[in-house]
Amino acid sequence: MSLSPRTYLFAPATRPERFEKAARAGADAVIVDLEDAVEHARKDHARASLSTTLPALAPTARALNVQLLVRINSHGSPWYDADLDACAALDIDGIVIPKAEHVDEIVRIASLKPAWALHLLMETAAGFANLAALARAPHVERLMLGTVDLALDIGANEIGEPLHYYRSQILLFTRLAGLLPAVDGVCTTLDDPAALDDEVRRARAFGFGAKLCVHPKQIAPVTAGLGPTPRELQWATRVCEVAGSGAAIAVDGKLVDAPVLAQARRILAAAGHA
Repeated sequence: MSLSPRTYLFAPATRPERFEKAARAGADAVIVDLEDAVEHARKDHARASLSTTLPALAPTARALNVQLLVRINSHGSPWYDADLDACAALDIDGIVIPKAEHVDEIVRIASLKPAWALHLLMETAAGFANLAALARAPHVERLMLGTVDLALDIGANEIGEPLHYYRSQILLFTRLAGLLPAVDGVCTTLDDPAALDDEVRRARAFGFGAKLCVHPKQIAPVTAGLGPTPRELQWATRVCEVAGSGAAIAVDGKLVDAPVLAQARRILAAAGHA
């Protein structure tokens, strides 16, 4: 699988017939969802179904280099402990922890199954108050921004500009903890490609390295939009060719010093170039 997945596709735990389709949709990771995609009356049924149907998905996901994750229900919910027990018996790469707030609980989950890669979905004010410690908790691989629930929790009317402070915070503490680049929240607009493109451009401008997806048709635009543009690749190639020694030098009339060269190398690395 990719060392740094760009696309995470949700699949409802109540729809096991969609699991393999999701794995073959082109996303870097599939998140089988026990939380928001499952109504309360079907939580226990969804978990039981997951235990019997997910094992068949694991070999397919491995063969396709797709990371396989499960989003459990939040701490304090009636289904939380049973979700963790069920996941511990499954061959999955990790779990997505919604409304992550308590460092001691993340430590407990990490000790429950150390092989899990933990993905913390940051979507409450209380979680952001503990963000520095949460980011450094054991086996945390990535922080994810839960825009819709976060807006609800803080009383924001929309998920754009009012959440910019939280975007900056999640990126800052991702960097300080040395985690994989943070994951941007979902685009809930399904029939407006321009709206998705705007969200992806904003995510990349902030520094997000991936995005949560709720439909397979979002995968290709997110993958392309979070990667370097042809113009950026051309610039980065030119800079590395001319200024590869690291000495400050003019390239096409603009000064290129060590930080600029590092940026060029980062762009090439993101595109898979040596």
